[in-house]
Amino acid sequence: QSLTLDPGSYGDIKLKYGATLIFTGGTYYVKSIDVGMKAKVVFQAATKLVIDTHLKPGILSEIGPEDGSSITAKDILIYVHGQNGRTGKPWSFPQAVSFGIKSKVKANVFAPNGTIRFHSFCTGEGAFIGKDVSIGVKSIITLNTFFN
Repeated sequence: QSLTLDPGSYGDIKLKYGATLIFTGGTYYVKSIDVGMKAKVVFQAATKLVIDTHLKPGILSEIGPEDGSSITAKDILIYVHGQNGRTGKPWSFPQAVSFGIKSKVKANVFAPNGTIRFHSFCTGEGAFIGKDVSIGVKSIITLNTFFN
């Protein structure tokens, strides 16, 4: 199943196994996003996504431009305001951003108050700026930055 969202404000978003969430472009405000296993978050046009608490892409999930769109990772900015857990310490859970094993992301992620964690075998394209950044074994990160 898939769901298309127009720009605006939303609460907690949870994608189940294999689901697809489509952002049409513009500015979005959400409380949190949990992306289930093999689920996708796709962007059809340049987007600014502001997340209040956390972004948690699951195992084998994908975040990035919709296939066939004219945008790249540098056209997508994801700002995650939340901290790690209650204390904000680097290994407190949940972390502000935690990409699951073998997940793929093509976006710029900015989490100034928390950790951006890539588990093992992830691929990332964009810029990933956090209070802390942890990149798992055999993960590959490529620069394609929104921040100039």
